[in-house]
Amino acid sequence: MFFARLDQKQQRAMFLYLDGTGAFEIDETSIRPAGWLPDMGGGRAEVIEAVRVLYGKAPFAPPLWSEAVAALGIPAAEQGEYLQWFLRGGEFVRVSEDAVYTRAALEEAERVLRERSAGGGFTLAAARDFLGTSRKFAAQIAEYFDSVKLTKWDGEARVWL
Repeated sequence: MFFARLDQKQQRAMFLYLDGTGAFEIDETSIRPAGWLPDMGGGRAEVIEAVRVLYGKAPFAPPLWSEAVAALGIPAAEQGEYLQWFLRGGEFVRVSEDAVYTRAALEEAERVLRERSAGGGFTLAAARDFLGTSRKFAAQIAEYFDSVKLTKWDGEARVWL
């Protein structure tokens, strides 16, 4: 395979170049043709829409994936397939083993926190208040921002990079 011959820096440079051409989209886990969406087919649109509605109800306090599939009655054999569909399509982002957020929710959280923190930093208490969520969810969001290098912990607060 071609990519195996490239070191990590070369792969990253190539993917960033492809992303810059507009022909491809890149996120923290995948690269795909611009506008590409995976096709589940087989009449699964109702389940996909039900998942979207469920995660849209409380974007900054979403259910765990295991809770969502249980609530919607998704068969165990299909749960991973649906999750991968959302992740590979870029609509959902995994922030921990069982916790996923919509990409739109994380983008909105970033916008709100940047705006409200006035370019400085934010504490978990401030994130909780700004996002109208609990400390548990504010921590998941903040830790995700750390993992993708949007923020870093300076001992008292998270600061934007």
